[in-house]
Amino acid sequence: MRLKITASVLFAVALLTACTRAPVSQEVPSTPAADSVAPASAPDSRSYFKRQIDLLDSVSLAGYFDRQGDMLDSVNKNIYRALEGLTKDDAYQHASLGEKDGISYLLSDDQRLCLVSWDTRLGGTMIDFETVAIYKTAAGTKIRYLGEVDPETSGHTSSQTYFTKLYALTDIDSVTTYYAYGVGQASTLLPWRTLQAFRVGEDLDDTLPTFDDRENSFSYDLSKFDDNDDIADVIFAANPRDIQVPDIEDEVSTGQYTRYRFADGMYRRVE
Repeated sequence: MRLKITASVLFAVALLTACTRAPVSQEVPSTPAADSVAPASAPDSRSYFKRQIDLLDSVSLAGYFDRQGDMLDSVNKNIYRALEGLTKDDAYQHASLGEKDGISYLLSDDQRLCLVSWDTRLGGTMIDFETVAIYKTAAGTKIRYLGEVDPETSGHTSSQTYFTKLYALTDIDSVTTYYAYGVGQASTLLPWRTLQAFRVGEDLDDTLPTFDDRENSFSYDLSKFDDNDDIADVIFAANPRDIQVPDIEDEVSTGQYTRYRFADGMYRRVE
């Protein structure tokens, strides 16, 4: 029994140390303040990013109870720092981070917008997804979290969305709008889908309406489903200017779809 306890304690200390100590000189420094970290080279940032993602699984499965939240929070901050390193020399455009399970790395065809989503492991039945946007402006490449920002603390609320598809559409005025499709889960029984619009100018605008007559998100309540009910997703045509969005009544799909076509900077209902 004493040997088992000792082994568990040593493993816990090793994980805690990996979350907090600075790595060797070839790697991205792990320091308390993200804004004090100098951008690292792209290969080091990629390697460090992947190790932190692996560490998320190790910490979440170890069950350290009172310390687990702090440890996971530290690892997630290190992930953001690694992504910061990929803004240097636009290395995010060649990062290839998406080959690991649980990571979504999406890059627009024009390479001006990149979205990286992952499960922070900080949620329970509500999965706490995080998404970071890297985007190229005339003033340079920038990075920020998606989600609401507290102006007093500069903290943020996670986007709660795991994006799986990213594409760009251009209107007749040559204005490019990016669309990202993603999933979320308020609880085991409450999944949702989102089609979010973005534009890149002097900064990233993620407050745009997606549709002319409905919200950009729709949710389901699986407790109301019958045996034959399914979660309906948006149907994308080969040319995503035309899409079909499921009709939802009382948080259950009706089995019918509404057609929308991109025009004048948003999706508009096709009568």
